Amino acid sequence: MVLSVGTFLQRFDNLEKPEDKGGPKGGGGKAAKKKLQERGISAEVLNAAKAIIDKLGGIQTPEIDLPDLEQEQADLTAAENAMWAWYREWSDIARTVIKQRSLLRLLGFLQTNRAGVEEEVIDEEDEVEGEEPDKGEAPEEGDLPAKGDATKPK
Repeated sequence: MVLSVGTFLQRFDNLEKPEDKGGPKGGGGKAAKKKLQERGISAEVLNAAKAIIDKLGGIQTPEIDLPDLEQEQADLTAAENAMWAWYREWSDIARTVIKQRSLLRLLGFLQTNRAGVEEEVIDEEDEVEGEEPDKGEAPEEGDLPAKGDATKPK
């Protein structure tokens, strides 16, 4: 509203000016101004509109306190690292304390490959570049399939 009323006031003031000084093209500015005054656009109405525009234009908007995105990202990374450290500690304890292979499989610490051999699941972050991942304890003799029978445990 401020822009449209402000534009109208500026153009109304320019109606009597010649075209080269900002007036309307075609020279019908005086007739247009007279017609608008007949329709109720008086000096009082124009002054009231100018006062309102000046008042609205002087209102200061409050500054918005935007969050520090870099700090937010740093906090998020720190929280993620803390959660990951907790998980790794917990999983190390679980792998050490729990001896039942079925429970370890349910917890996602063991998986069976296509040959039917269980392998310990290694997290990507646990692997150190250049080192072989720890395959865990060797399976017990009863966990291995019988010779010549890869599908049936002994």
